[in-house]
Amino acid sequence: MRLLLVTPGIFAAVDVGWAVRLRIATALLFRPAAPFEIPLSDPALFTANPAAQEFIAADTDKLTHATARFFFHSLQLDRAVQSAPRRALAPEVTLYLAEYDRIIRNEPTVAWVQRVAAHAARVHLFPGTSHTLEFEPEPAAFLDAVGGWADRFGAPGGCA
Repeated sequence: MRLLLVTPGIFAAVDVGWAVRLRIATALLFRPAAPFEIPLSDPALFTANPAAQEFIAADTDKLTHATARFFFHSLQLDRAVQSAPRRALAPEVTLYLAEYDRIIRNEPTVAWVQRVAAHAARVHLFPGTSHTLEFEPEPAAFLDAVGGWADRFGAPGGCA
């Protein structure tokens, strides 16, 4: 069994501010379905590629808001995942990270993977890249790595 993690959001670099957190906490008590803005509206957080930024900005289907209940459960999930015990992940883990990721924090993510992986994790940092690796102007290195990972581990049809 194998696991590929691509810029996983385990340790966020972007979060809602304290004032919004207080509003979310209040909403949990009285209006748990109240919507709050997800703090990822700037396309530059995802990529430095201007064409991809335009694509993200123009995407009418992108998720921009989530409920107070969602933010609460997301926080609970983050805490549970972050506090996973040593060697809790049985699959062989491969981790792909972007060098200039502004959405997640790479250092604690690597430390977490090294702590929870039962086997030595493979960690690959893609130089000069941003969070959404497939949106890079030259995504070939990332796409080749994913294809190679799938081929190496016998994924049917080259897909994991």
